[in-house]
Amino acid sequence: MNILYICADKGIPIRGHKGAAVHVRAMSNAFARAGHTVTILTPRPGPADGPAPQAEIIHVPRPDGDERAYADLLFQTALEWVENGRFHMIYERYSLWSDAGARLARETRLPLVLEVNAPLLEEAARYRDLTDYEQAAAVETAQFQAARAISVVSRQLRDYVIKRGAAPQAVHVLPNGIDPALFHPAVSGGKVRDRLGLKEKIVVGFVGRARSWHDLPTLLEAVARLRRTEPRYHLLLVGQMPDDLDEQLRERSLARAVTVAGPVPHQEAPGYMAALDVAVSSHLPLPDFYFSPLKLFEYLACGVPTVAANVGQPAQIIQDGETALLYRPGDAASLADCIASLMADRREARRMAWRGAALTLQSFTWDKNAETVAGWVDDSPAAVSLAAAKAACAAPILDDRLHRRLYMAMRPDLAGPLLARHLPVFQRDGPARFKRVGRIRVLKYKPGRRCVLLYELYGRSRKDNCPVRYQVVGKLFRDERGRRLHKLQRMLWRNGFGPEASGGVYVPNSLAYIPKMRLQAQAYAPGQTLDELAETRNIGPLIPQAAYGLAKLHNLPAPLPANGDGPVEMRSYFLDDELANLEQFTEKLAQARPEDMPRILLLRDALFAWADELPPLDTAVHVHRDFYYSQLLFNLGELTLIDFDLLAYGDPAIDAANFTAHLYLLGLEKKGDLHALAFEAEIFMLAYARLRPLDSGFWARFAFYQAATFYRLLRVAAFRPQWAGYFEPLLRHTAVCLERREDFAL
Repeated sequence: MNILYICADKGIPIRGHKGAAVHVRAMSNAFARAGHTVTILTPRPGPADGPAPQAEIIHVPRPDGDERAYADLLFQTALEWVENGRFHMIYERYSLWSDAGARLARETRLPLVLEVNAPLLEEAARYRDLTDYEQAAAVETAQFQAARAISVVSRQLRDYVIKRGAAPQAVHVLPNGIDPALFHPAVSGGKVRDRLGLKEKIVVGFVGRARSWHDLPTLLEAVARLRRTEPRYHLLLVGQMPDDLDEQLRERSLARAVTVAGPVPHQEAPGYMAALDVAVSSHLPLPDFYFSPLKLFEYLACGVPTVAANVGQPAQIIQDGETALLYRPGDAASLADCIASLMADRREARRMAWRGAALTLQSFTWDKNAETVAGWVDDSPAAVSLAAAKAACAAPILDDRLHRRLYMAMRPDLAGPLLARHLPVFQRDGPARFKRVGRIRVLKYKPGRRCVLLYELYGRSRKDNCPVRYQVVGKLFRDERGRRLHKLQRMLWRNGFGPEASGGVYVPNSLAYIPKMRLQAQAYAPGQTLDELAETRNIGPLIPQAAYGLAKLHNLPAPLPANGDGPVEMRSYFLDDELANLEQFTEKLAQARPEDMPRILLLRDALFAWADELPPLDTAVHVHRDFYYSQLLFNLGELTLIDFDLLAYGDPAIDAANFTAHLYLLGLEKKGDLHALAFEAEIFMLAYARLRPLDSGFWARFAFYQAATFYRLLRVAAFRPQWAGYFEPLLRHTAVCLERREDFAL
């Protein structure tokens, strides 16, 4: 769609740094990212070296004299552009005397969307010398009535434009937004803190031009109060401040407790915001508060703990105590208490800040606003551009526990430099130069715990400059287990599971651990898992190779040499650990299936009684602990074993029992019969037994662990709606295993 963007306000330099200029560029850029073409008509393009929008800027010089004369000139210029080009929509930023959009819409039949950011007529009448109120009101009403849709930034403005003649159904509240490319929770403020000498301070901050309604005196008084009990509190002010700031600081003895950074380019603002321990969006308690504070959304998007005045739109958007804190406007004690409470529990403050970031990134972005506006004009499927669709597919997951790390890992512009820095192939002595991240796919995601991503990485060969493409799997964890996993897989890779692997059984080569994302990067292993293959073919011929792979792991000598990667923490997992897990699963089952608890408790008690009779384990081996059909990748006669984050010393019967029990489950999933793959389970154990000497003690423990696995699967069935029908068959089969445990042991 071709959009003619009219901005008649001489006070807005399109390439300038004022908030209104940022707004114009942000919407223009969002339209452009969605695949639209934007042409801006303006009396003030701004400095040639200023930040430029992704749009063509047409300078329509403003002659001295009558405001209405310029409106006529702007209309005539716009009409010429429409007649000479193909436009689909007029988008005008409402200014006091311009009715160019309304006249152009009537003349050309093009739809007009009017963006209203302030009640300009009322402001001019109250604060400026408005010479002809009636004529200005007529121009305003003409604009409001001619627009197909009116975008207002707050509910208060909606009431205003309806009162001034707009049709209620045409008026939509669209708050300000943020550009996630600039403002996001992975922004670092460390360099700003270091440069300004704030490293050891508790930094409270305000970013933006401090107008009278921003109530700076209340913020200063709040900081003065905080410093009476904690002298590390320090105020950082970024932006244009009032002329009497020094006097206000002296009155409160704050001269040494405040750093004034002054105005900074908008693209540098995120670093200053991220440098704050607490960001403050302060405002006076105005009865007609119509603002949509841009800086509030930017604070939140950066994941900074935020305190805002409980007034107007901030009070409507913020969930007090969930996404930020609200203070009584004009009350320094209330503001100080909010700041102090955030610093008293920094962990909860970070959680709150993340929820605020998630809210903002999901709901308040310029891209979302541009998509909404375009939909008012054309809501057909064709109106959704390919660029917008791609952007939606690539949207980072906003996880409440994985926080910034997962966000960073799913942003190509943020993950790319980190991958390039850590992956050997792109390092200085590596064979390729990194260029960019292509597609990022989510392979597996467990909310709050981990996410497995597939990266397509593009570069250039250092040898001949030819393009190269690499696929890398990134496993991101909530904790540091990725570091351990990297060492474990390197250890396995160098001890029989690497390029010289026997029997065609491998593990993926672990390439790097990236601490900033807590991500273990490994080479992509092609192939299909056993459950995927079961959809289309008989998996029986593959079962002996699976048994060989497990036996190969169990036959490894222990401990294995670390081979230069440093010591590897090898955990253990024995019968007591299994029983502790079963107890936890029972508690979970009680939540999901309280009506079945009598039967479940009988099974649990029988398992615990059986455990007391088991023969002891003679020798512990390396056990996978999660060995089942989805952890095996088959490809052209080769087998790759994956997911070693639970690798431990333990009983080999655990893995064998887990795999065979899951084969029963696979039969239930694919064929509707729990026993459909019982023969394959038997083949697996026969093949495994040929590769490892198994005594009667192993078989006794195998029978127990198989019954325990069926019991554990009850919890999965209880919590997955798609598995609801599996609960009863699994429950009955667990009971059968316990009733016939001697037979199963044989």
